Amino acid sequence: MGYGGLAGEINMCIGKILRSYGFRILLSVGVTIVCLLLVYPLASKVMRPALVQFFFNNLSDVQRLEIYEHLTSLSGQLYDVVPEPLVARVGKRGLVTRYRDAEVRINNAGMRSSSDYQHKQEGVFRIICLGDSYVFGTGGKEQDRFCDQLEEFYRDKKIQAEGKTIETYALGLDSWTMAQGAAYLSSRISAYNPDLIIQLSVSNDITPLAGVNGMGMATYEFSPEIRQWGSGFFSNQAGRSFGERNFSALGWSLSLQGRREWIKAVSALGRLVELQHRRGGRILLSVLEYPFFTELYKWHLQHSDFKVPFLVTSLLASSDTRLRHDGHPNRRGNAYLASHYVHALDQLGWISVPPSNLPSLPKGLSLDFSPKPNEESLQKEREEFVSRYLRNYLDFGQLTREETRGFLGGIFPERGGVEALDGYPWASVRSGFLMRRLEDGQERRLILQIQIPSLPELFPFQLTVRAEGTVIASLTRREADPLGSYIVEGVLPRLESEELAREIVLTSNSYFTGISNSRMKSFRLVSAKLE
Repeated sequence: MGYGGLAGEINMCIGKILRSYGFRILLSVGVTIVCLLLVYPLASKVMRPALVQFFFNNLSDVQRLEIYEHLTSLSGQLYDVVPEPLVARVGKRGLVTRYRDAEVRINNAGMRSSSDYQHKQEGVFRIICLGDSYVFGTGGKEQDRFCDQLEEFYRDKKIQAEGKTIETYALGLDSWTMAQGAAYLSSRISAYNPDLIIQLSVSNDITPLAGVNGMGMATYEFSPEIRQWGSGFFSNQAGRSFGERNFSALGWSLSLQGRREWIKAVSALGRLVELQHRRGGRILLSVLEYPFFTELYKWHLQHSDFKVPFLVTSLLASSDTRLRHDGHPNRRGNAYLASHYVHALDQLGWISVPPSNLPSLPKGLSLDFSPKPNEESLQKEREEFVSRYLRNYLDFGQLTREETRGFLGGIFPERGGVEALDGYPWASVRSGFLMRRLEDGQERRLILQIQIPSLPELFPFQLTVRAEGTVIASLTRREADPLGSYIVEGVLPRLESEELAREIVLTSNSYFTGISNSRMKSFRLVSAKLE
């Protein structure tokens, strides 16, 4: 029998079987499927925890870490908390995601890089670029960052330093402060072993800004640097929840708290400078040119006890140098920064480049490494800020967005959005704001009105009022007043003649919060008056 005849016989047999038993077969298959659909969810619910527990009990530490890193990378959120209080956060290791319309890869160090960071190899001259979003490369391609373009330039031109191949590592995160970056590298300086550090600061790098929530997202409700104050932390964007996106008074060094923030930042930087010099390495400090901030940075460096080259740089901001979807530099803007650093390092004699290979230096950029602060400009900027944004009487129920620029922090509205300025805002366990000094300089008293809800968790209630760090008044209540309204008065300390603002800081001992909202509310601010 041929192949065709055999196939025909087989088909006939199958047909007879299906005609005789087809219904029974279909019924059996159908019942099996239904049983599986009914039993699987129950079996899965009962067995899955046991199976998961079995697998985890039998995994090695390396395997557990791999699974954890894989799961955290799936959340798509950028940050991971670290226990160091000044550092506070790094990126999620192994994360590949899109952030600000750009692909971001986080490496083994928690930094943005497609390759891991390792201990330095023999024959390598390592440059560390240290900073915040400009070093991170927010919104742009990784290879477009000025730090990456530096390495690209030296490699393509076959430029070496001390007879060694030059490599660059970018250490920076979105919104990292000067203190965070300096603390991160200071505690890891032996591991990174940099020959040269290029530190770049921009105008929001002085004060704490954001913490990290459980999903790895940045949160503006607390700062790890001062976690004991919870929601009562001070920020350079204290007016953010009221719709004010510009920087608050905290970074302007107009008061005691502002000066403390600058001292903390410069001290952290000074520690890094000391460590790098002790190792025999070099460090270049730089700042992105910004009115007032640049002059204030110069002033603080001039009054510090460490002497290092200091460079004022710029990306010559325009539509040609900034990203279309973001205010950060594009490849051309970063190229300007990289070119400026190439010229600076050549001028300092740290990495020499043949004149024929030097890139063109953008017009307007200087190679002056010890610029003096413009004291007159500083004073003028301060006076303008005070006259425009600060008041000697604050009606907290009728605030304007501009007035919230005088806030130091710990003050937030009942609701966000368009209703943020409606009603009296809440004060946390620590809140602070600046008021304009009366022109005749004769103010002697602060009159503060607050409201305390009659919630049992707030009592006994204690409030301390400080002006320029000096206690001027206090309030103690064992139980709630039926009206819930209180007046607190205190005599203000005398100010030095050049001071333009009065700093008011309120601290309380108790707070309440909600079931789904962790903001720590203590009392409402009604009004504040200097007389």
